[in-house]
Amino acid sequence: PEFELCEDRSTARLFKLELADLDGNRVGGEATFAWQESEKRFATTLTLDDVLPALPGSAETFGPLTASLRTQASSMELQQVSQIESFHLEVRRTTDALFTIDAPQPFLFASKPSGEIILNSVAPLTVEVARLPLAWLRPWLPADATIAGTLEPTKLLLIAEPQKFFLRATQPVGVTDFSYARHGVPSVTGATGVFYPGVDLR
Repeated sequence: PEFELCEDRSTARLFKLELADLDGNRVGGEATFAWQESEKRFATTLTLDDVLPALPGSAETFGPLTASLRTQASSMELQQVSQIESFHLEVRRTTDALFTIDAPQPFLFASKPSGEIILNSVAPLTVEVARLPLAWLRPWLPADATIAGTLEPTKLLLIAEPQKFFLRATQPVGVTDFSYARHGVPSVTGATGVFYPGVDLR
């Protein structure tokens, strides 16, 4: 760790943070914590880079993954509201991004006296999912089930309002060559379709 104390600013930096499990999955990175006395403002920066070679079900599906997180947050001592100023999460397989979440603008969060956390996004967070083989679902299906097909690339918007969350697709989501069988008996064979997924949580 590194500490810096000035008249108006105090900073603590933690380098080479690392956590690992027995399967070889590792989470590493660094964090910075700063206090600005004149503004009564606390700020945090977090950087994580993860190596995930052995997630549950990965051996027979998507294989080793890497993930990175970059985020900055701040709060004012006299206010009940804090904000995430930047946020970027990316999960990759070899050189290809499988999944990303980006916050193009800050989003706010506050704690009520009851302890409930309230989130509010200034602009929707973007969620992008790459083309995914449906066969990757196999470890979580019944043992006698088989599945094939492809989920085409998808872009979603995540909107947070006080006590509400909305997830919306920006374009039709496509599934191609979809097949599903149980006990070797096909239920669906070679189907293709599109749909608009949406989730409302209140």
